[in-house]
Amino acid sequence: MTVKYAALAFDLSLAADKAVRLLPLGGFAAVDGRPAPDLQWTLSEGAALRIVNYWNQVPEQMVIDYEHQTQKAEFNGQPAPAAGWSISHELRDDGIYVVPKWTETAAGYIGRSEYKYISPVFSYSSTTGEVLMLYMAGLTNTPGLSGLTELKPEMLKRFLNNEDEDVDKELLKLLGLGEAAKPEEVKAALTALQANLTAANKDKDDALAQVATSTAEKETAVTELATLKAAQGEGSSVTVVAALQTQLATLQAQLNDSEVATLVKDGLDDGRILPSTKAWAEDLGKKDVAMLKSFLATAPKVAALTGQQSAGMTHAGAGEEGLTADELAVCKSTGVAPKDFAALKKEAQE
Repeated sequence: MTVKYAALAFDLSLAADKAVRLLPLGGFAAVDGRPAPDLQWTLSEGAALRIVNYWNQVPEQMVIDYEHQTQKAEFNGQPAPAAGWSISHELRDDGIYVVPKWTETAAGYIGRSEYKYISPVFSYSSTTGEVLMLYMAGLTNTPGLSGLTELKPEMLKRFLNNEDEDVDKELLKLLGLGEAAKPEEVKAALTALQANLTAANKDKDDALAQVATSTAEKETAVTELATLKAAQGEGSSVTVVAALQTQLATLQAQLNDSEVATLVKDGLDDGRILPSTKAWAEDLGKKDVAMLKSFLATAPKVAALTGQQSAGMTHAGAGEEGLTADELAVCKSTGVAPKDFAALKKEAQE
């Protein structure tokens, strides 16, 4: 593939200090038939987006000179002052636009209509007409048949490393390709880039959809909360809620009493609770059923003592800390000090 370079002029008399279009989307050609009788220049949306992203990412601003003198200076020895610089690039529905920042001199020329057109310099494929890169632009007064001026590759040495290079090395670097990359590799990289952009746009759309869903759910929750608050403001609703809370507390107390009764019965049956400590165990369970469960979990079963106890009577020689023989037996079997047991018993009886 041979890369050629062209300049195309657009009227800017109505666009001074505003965005101006440098390249149109789709197919276009010069009025004199260029680039070829059976060929058009073509700027796809993907290529346009790549070009815009390139210029918006690099630190350098694209130069706008006079009559493309930047490319001619090496050959004619004349100075090539800048007329302005593009400070931003944008892809719109009909092409690539730039916002130029004109020098004071160029702004005067444009204001006095001494310069009327802006002409971009771009490269393209000689076989497909596909626009490859936008390099710069220049103020000109030669539109029409001579408005599309083909430039020689050697005029762009500041952008290309040699005369025969097909693709700008900076572009290759951005695409993650080596300097010796072939045109088909560049095309594949651009295709992959376009696919990534498409995927990124889909991810963005999915994220926006998720945000919309979350927003709708939030609005629904806010509405439901407002309805609940309004209902709570009504006396009848408050009464119903209070009644339900009372009923719930009653049921909970009943369940707790039932659970304590079951635990005490089981403890009496297997000797973990002696008849003389039944009242203490019931009081403990009503105050803290978890503490009663903890006691039963560690208390040994004293089946041998069942039916042999004194029904709470103190045996001769007993009476330490005021405990019955049964209670002292529990202390001995559980390892609880009689003093601590007596304190727990007193607390439960209060």
